Order: sequence, then C-alpha cells, then structure tokens
Amino acid sequence: MPAARSVLIVDATHETRQVLRELVERVGAEPVAVARPEQAIALAVGAAPDLIVVDAESDASAGQAATRELCEAAGRRDTPVLMLGGQAGSESLVGGAAAIAKPYHYGPLARKIQRLLESRRVA
Repeated sequence: MPAARSVLIVDATHETRQVLRELVERVGAEPVAVARPEQAIALAVGAAPDLIVVDAESDASAGQAATRELCEAAGRRDTPVLMLGGQAGSESLVGGAAAIAKPYHYGPLARKIQRLLESRRVA
C-alpha cells in the first residue's frame, strides 16, 4: 500500500488551519500545519511534503521574505505550492505555481489540492 500523501499547511489562524487540516484529510492526505512560513521552511526540506498550502497573509516578514524562502526550499525539492489569497503580486512568490484568491470556497479548494497531489504522483 502506498504511503499517504502529505500536505504542509501554513496559516496564521488556528481555526483556518483546523478547517484546512480536515479538508486535506478528506482528500486522503496527511496534514501537517504550522502558523508561519518561518516554521515551515525546515519542514519543507526535512519532511518533504507532497504539497505546500500557504496563506499569503500568514507572513509578517519584510517583503514576505519568509514565504519567498519557503517557496525556494519547495522548488529545490520540486514540491508544488498553492498560495491562498494575499495581496496583489503574491503569486510571483511561487513562480508558476497555483494560486486561489480569497474568499475561496472549500469545494474548489479541495479539488485543486487533489489535482495537485495527483499531478505530483505522476511526476
């Protein structure tokens, strides 16, 4: 039996992290959640998640430096990043990766996560 896919969730709000955890579990993946991009950087490298979901507003660093560093770490491992919401231009933090604007709906978000996980399996 193949190992469960893992999704690293980065969101400053405890309630949103909880909802995203449940959503990730519903698509059959194992969630790991942290509040800030700074916390996620080591996990992106060490735990090698199959997908990273980042709320763009969770980064309080100057110029979103922590999110940039997280995305660079993800890129070194070819890990896709899904950016949620955020200010204009936040999509540039993740290059050609996926982005979903806020307010997002959980059905389309779950489908996007599922597609990204499935594309990772093929790669």
